[in-house]
Amino acid sequence: KAPIELDTVEVKAQDSLTEMTPETQKLFSVPGSAGDPLTGLQALPGIVSTSRIKGEPAVRGSEPEDNHYLVDDLPVPYLYHLLGFSIFSESVVQDFDIQTGAFSSYYGQGTGAALHIGLRKPKVQPIETTIDLGLFKSGIFVEGSFVDNQSFYINYRKSTLGMTMQAYTAIALDEEEELEAGIVTPTSDDLYAKYNWQINNNNNLDFHFSGAQDGFRVEDKSLEELQDSPGEADFNLQSQPKFATTGLTWRHQTANKGELVSSVGNVYYVVEKELPEFFKDELTENTFLAKSHYTWNFNNQHEFKTGLELKHSSVDYYHSFLAHL
Repeated sequence: KAPIELDTVEVKAQDSLTEMTPETQKLFSVPGSAGDPLTGLQALPGIVSTSRIKGEPAVRGSEPEDNHYLVDDLPVPYLYHLLGFSIFSESVVQDFDIQTGAFSSYYGQGTGAALHIGLRKPKVQPIETTIDLGLFKSGIFVEGSFVDNQSFYINYRKSTLGMTMQAYTAIALDEEEELEAGIVTPTSDDLYAKYNWQINNNNNLDFHFSGAQDGFRVEDKSLEELQDSPGEADFNLQSQPKFATTGLTWRHQTANKGELVSSVGNVYYVVEKELPEFFKDELTENTFLAKSHYTWNFNNQHEFKTGLELKHSSVDYYHSFLAHL
C-alpha cells in the first residue's frame, strides 16, 4: 500500500502556571466557600474567621491585623471584602502558601501568619470576554494575547448586594412600612490585571495591579434629634477602606537550577470614616518598595535562600470633629 501523508499538526501546550493547582482546586468543594478558594482556607486546621461579615482569618489565636499578605511577591493590605468573599475570583488564583508560624524573613512584618497568593499566568489564546451576573456580585473578565510570547487578563467585579438592599428599602418606604433599624448599604469593588511577557526560556516579566474598595453607609433617622433643623441634612455613617498595589516583577532562571525574583512596586492604602456634620477620619499610607530574592535547590533535601528588601513608607492622618452645643 502507498504511504498515507498527513498534514503537520502543531500542538501548543499551555504553561502549567496558567492553571490552578490541585491543592487550590480542593478548596472549591469546601462547604460554605461559595466557589471562593480563599474563603475555603478557613476550613484548614488552626484557621478561623473572626467575623460574620469579614473573611479575614485568625490563625492560631492571633488577630487578623497581625497577618501578612503577599500577592505575586508584593504586599496587599487585605484579602477579603467586608461582605466576606475574597478580592480575587477563582478565575485567576493559581496557588497559595500559608505559613502559620516560624516563617522566614521573606514574609516581612507579619506576627500572626503569612499568606502568599500566586495569581496564574495569563493564557496565550484569542481574546475572550466573560460576563458573570449574580445576586451577590457581578463582573467582567477579559483574557488573551496579541503575540505568542505576551498575554494578559483583566477582571473587574462589583458587589450587587447593596443594590438589592436599596431596591428593597425603596419598596418598603413606598409602601409606608416602618423601618425599625437604620438603612445599611454595603459596597465592594475589586480590579486586578496582569500582563506577562515571556522574554525567553529563562526570563519572564510581569506587570500586575491589584485593587479593592469596600464601604458601607448607615442611615439612622434617630440621629435627626441631634440636629438643630431636622430633615435638612442626611445623617449617615460612612466607612470606606481601599487600596491599590502596582508592581513589576522579573523572574530569571539561572544555569544552576536557581531562581532570581526581583520586584518593584507601590502600595497605596486609604481608610476613611465619616459622619457628616460630626466627624471625619482619614488615614493614608503610601509605600514604595524594591525587593529581590534568590532560591537555589542544590539537592532534593536542601535549599538555599537569600534576599534584600528596601521600603519607604509615608503615613498621613487627618481628623476633624464638630461639636453641637
